[in-house]
Amino acid sequence: MPTSGSKIVLKARKFTTVARGSDYGGTVELDDAKSPRTFDLLFATGPHQGLKSLGIYEIDVDAWRICLAFAGPSA
Repeated sequence: MPTSGSKIVLKARKFTTVARGSDYGGTVELDDAKSPRTFDLLFATGPHQGLKSLGIYEIDVDAWRICLAFAGPSA
């Protein structure tokens, strides 16, 4: 289910997002060799600075669907 008012913008290996009224940013690592495809968000700015969120994704013709876990300590 989409979350109204939230979005993730990817540009090269960087991401920015606005969610729940806060700005976040950092780096993203994609792994399309895994099934399902995975991605890691490492937060460099915002309330989750220093934390990592793990996710899976699927790309269709005009849609990127994700399932993202809550941010936790980066290993």
